[in-house]
Amino acid sequence: PKLLWAERGRGGMELVNINVYSTPGAGFWELDGEGGTIYKNVCVAPGPKPDGATRERVLAMSGDCIHSSMLKKGPTVEGCTFTNLADDALNINGLVYYVVSSVGKKTVVAPRWNYPFYIGEQLNGYDGTDLFKKGDGKVMQIMVRNDASLTETIKALYSDKDQQWGDNTLVYDVITDKPLNLKYGDIITSNDRRCSGAVIKNSTFGLNRSRGIVVKGDDILIENNTIMGTMFPSIAVQLDTGFGESGFSSNVVIRSNHIINGAGGKDMTRPINRENLGAIMVNILLDRSHNGLINNFEHKNIVIEDNIVESTAVYGISCVNVDGLTVRNNRIFNPFMFGVGATGQNLDISPDAGIFIGQCKKLIMQKSDSAESLFIISFSSVL
Repeated sequence: PKLLWAERGRGGMELVNINVYSTPGAGFWELDGEGGTIYKNVCVAPGPKPDGATRERVLAMSGDCIHSSMLKKGPTVEGCTFTNLADDALNINGLVYYVVSSVGKKTVVAPRWNYPFYIGEQLNGYDGTDLFKKGDGKVMQIMVRNDASLTETIKALYSDKDQQWGDNTLVYDVITDKPLNLKYGDIITSNDRRCSGAVIKNSTFGLNRSRGIVVKGDDILIENNTIMGTMFPSIAVQLDTGFGESGFSSNVVIRSNHIINGAGGKDMTRPINRENLGAIMVNILLDRSHNGLINNFEHKNIVIEDNIVESTAVYGISCVNVDGLTVRNNRIFNPFMFGVGATGQNLDISPDAGIFIGQCKKLIMQKSDSAESLFIISFSSVL
């Protein structure tokens, strides 16, 4: 069970001055609506020891604290504290839809969950392998139907993805105003419902099993937060094909955050976590069929500045697949605190730096310091 579930909301929701001590499931889930929810002075942390208990509480939540998906506008989070969680502190995203077939203006997609497109919604289509943009179009008609004859075809789309999804007979017939030029295995994302415009500032997150802040939209500010003790990356900007969460991001500012033991789990250097390369990370989280960097520059205009990263199992900052990247005035202390392990093996690199930049262009680097000698590793970059 979730603490709060809001679906297809009309916006205007505010959660102010709330304390949450314990809940058996995840926290604040908001899906498929206007969004723009304000979280102010919300504290999620283990409460007092229950009567008769011999130990203090370990967790406050057993899942994501804030999970916002398919909203027109992302949340504003200010002055909040989210700690002792079994998953992400904040996961702000859209959804990936996999293509069954595409002929002319008609595209048949298999959704991970049943959240249909709206008439007039702007869609982007991407190649299923290298994820470069192939086309875009506006939804003119949509039909939701079940087709049991497509079950095995749909299962094959998800064979190397996370296996938790809804109905494997469910498809959408989508008519757009122009052809999307897609094929079986390509993906579609909504450009209008990716929680863009999120603001996360002046807050404290961490002491959790997974990630701190995960964002997948445009025009996002992550500023002046303290993030401590995340096992996985503390701040992640990414499209995730494995879990079906979109999208590519543009105009994201990550500024003046203090990260302590971010991506701090010893498992970070194992092959299974090969995509989680940095405490602050911009990337594409690919499925296990991929190796190496892909020729993709769909993230655009990312600024990472004035951050401090103290102790991490991987790079302090890792950025790939960005067109227009600025990294300046950051300080990295004690990267690879458990040793390099398998980090970088799938990219054929041997980490020896606090910051990794790969497959980026229009790159600006200024005064970023590491406790060790700083090397910038760059592939196919325009400096």
